[in-house]
Amino acid sequence: MSRIRIWLDTDLTQPGLEGKIVLSDSDSRWESVRDVINYCKGLSNGDEGARANIMLGEGDGAGASGTFTIASSGAQSVTINGATLTGGTDYTIANLSATQIAANIAEAIEDSTDSRIQAVRASSSAGVVTVTANDPGLIGNAYTTTATGAASADQSVLADGAEATQSIYKFNVS
Repeated sequence: MSRIRIWLDTDLTQPGLEGKIVLSDSDSRWESVRDVINYCKGLSNGDEGARANIMLGEGDGAGASGTFTIASSGAQSVTINGATLTGGTDYTIANLSATQIAANIAEAIEDSTDSRIQAVRASSSAGVVTVTANDPGLIGNAYTTTATGAASADQSVLADGAEATQSIYKFNVS
């Protein structure tokens, strides 16, 4: 599989850019695609200006990953990218082993509707929850993790995300 990643740096403010490109996870996502295409047409026509980085890559690269270790069924929470899952509220902890709690945390991560948590997938084994960025590459190396109480984050950010073999082209569009 090959990938194309395009970064466009513009002088527009975020509200200005959001006025041109409306991003949505709903059924109108094709309207979002249309907005991006129209913005790119404006670049090619000289109506807009930006600095572009285009990466052409082959393969998937590696998704960044990290772990949470569960010590007991005491009060606890895990946080991924600033979104917190709390034991007893978002996943069951009462009278369970660390292995069972880890499985419940992994399930809560997989079932989450919070986009910050949906950026990762999770699995568990023997009281340890492993989270891996859904998108391969360096982006996952910036995903933050913390934990409290009977849970501990074994890192502050996910690690070991790597890009696929790639060629990078940089240029100004104006």
